[in-house]
Amino acid sequence: MIDDMALLKQAMEQMDAEDPTAAQAAKDRAAQILSDAKLSFSKMAELIEQRQLLLRPRIVAGIKRMDQPGMLGDAAFRDTGSALRREGQSFRQIAEAIELAARPSIPLSDMPMDTENVRLLGAGSTGRRNTGVESLCWGFKLQGLAWSFI
Repeated sequence: MIDDMALLKQAMEQMDAEDPTAAQAAKDRAAQILSDAKLSFSKMAELIEQRQLLLRPRIVAGIKRMDQPGMLGDAAFRDTGSALRREGQSFRQIAEAIELAARPSIPLSDMPMDTENVRLLGAGSTGRRNTGVESLCWGFKLQGLAWSFI
């Protein structure tokens, strides 16, 4: 996949810079790193979709448009950065989520909790539903409360 993920993460972190010139230079570096890995921002957005990372479709569409030449790609970059900031997210978090998603799966109990990136991780299910509600109802039954109060 990406040979130097640390370098990509560094470039994507700099893409979050307040200085537009520094952010644009970082975007160009990230594009070069992706190109060296035979990838692009558009293919990175496809990876985000395939791995079901939790990003709004508008942000994913913006990432896909960042490959466009000239002012179109620059405008897509600025719009995507603004949308990420409104959501409390960043390009760095996207790079970290892609890196995490590329690793082999480990049990949730063994996974360190990084609350900063939890919104970007894929959603899953163990197949059990309503267990919290069921145990709450059982608690009410044990206390002798009538269903009309629940």
